[in-house]
Amino acid sequence: MVDISPTMANPITNTESVGAYQVSHARLSEVARANLADWKMRDIHYDNNILHGDPEWLLEQFKGEEEKLHVFLVKMGGDFLGAVPFELSQRPLKCQLGEFQVVEFPLRRLRLLGYSLSLPADGCLYDLVFSKILETAGEFDAIFMEYLKVDSYLWSYLRTSPLISQHFRYYSRQGPLPHPLLRFKGSFDEYLQKFSAKTRKNRVREVKRLRDEGGVEFICVTQPDEVEDFLDTAAAISRKTWQFNMVGWGLAAWDLTQIKRRLKFAAERGWLRSYLLKCGGTPCSFILGLQHSHRFYHAVVGYDPQWSRLSVGSVLQFLVLEDLFGHNRPEVYDFGTYAPYKEYWANESYLELSGFLFPRRPYLVLVEIVHRACSRTSIQAAAILDRLHLKPSVRRVLRRIRGGGGKA
Repeated sequence: MVDISPTMANPITNTESVGAYQVSHARLSEVARANLADWKMRDIHYDNNILHGDPEWLLEQFKGEEEKLHVFLVKMGGDFLGAVPFELSQRPLKCQLGEFQVVEFPLRRLRLLGYSLSLPADGCLYDLVFSKILETAGEFDAIFMEYLKVDSYLWSYLRTSPLISQHFRYYSRQGPLPHPLLRFKGSFDEYLQKFSAKTRKNRVREVKRLRDEGGVEFICVTQPDEVEDFLDTAAAISRKTWQFNMVGWGLAAWDLTQIKRRLKFAAERGWLRSYLLKCGGTPCSFILGLQHSHRFYHAVVGYDPQWSRLSVGSVLQFLVLEDLFGHNRPEVYDFGTYAPYKEYWANESYLELSGFLFPRRPYLVLVEIVHRACSRTSIQAAAILDRLHLKPSVRRVLRRIRGGGGKA
């Protein structure tokens, strides 16, 4: 077992108190081992036990970049009550018209790691935490929260807190969207009943067509010694995707040395569960997935556009779900941020928001105005194309212009 315990370089003295609460601000590497264990237990207690905020995973994910991790530790009467982790990174805010970038603004983001705050629902405590965050305001331009449940206490607090309204402006590109989930109940055949008989028949036909084309290999990757070959193969597929060729997004754009290290770490803990599909010996699609605390995530997916006529993306997703229903079944497949294809496979969802808390500074007002204008123009143009049934055609033309491919 790898020893992931950090060293206590300096005692934490940066503490603020209100009543019985005490809030401390520290780097992750300064958090004591005992607090890491308590942190994990508290995440479970507050139903926020997800991979994104697991301290063990964060220590590995940010190895060598510990200065990016800010943690706000909460105690009450000396007892550990919870921890709220943020990543501080320099990532520009891109203003786009459709899939074309118009301008980008430099932005230092303090990003919440997790779906909520693993803390009691107490406005005084939340005020104390955000007051402590404001003490570091010189280090960031915006707080970014990606998975804000609209029925959560956190979202209610952000909308009603005098402290938040005094110091921040909330900005979201668009309104609430579904967060798709697949809850594993019953058998795979029972799950398929959510689709029409025609749709079920089409899905089965797609698998058969691919098998008729040549020998189909469906590979599940879980072991450390499988990581290198899987990632090299998946990256080669990713380089052919329209996402990478058009906007530079996808696995091929990542630092593969770091990703290999992290996936080996995950595999050693039984968290790795990724998939590769080959046809006739040729890799054609992949899903990089992780399973943590009874929840399955896919971090990134990709398919070779040359195989799009055989719907290799849909075939792989179908086979992955069949495998997930079959053994080592998670409780939930968490699809993450919304996309239509994710909603297609999901069997439940809840509404969430992604948005920024911008401190009230002139530069950030300008950033919001320009980004909002570009976003509204893009959304309105997309709505017009949808009404005219031209959106798929326009998208295909744009992808051809930029060297992309089709859709699986």
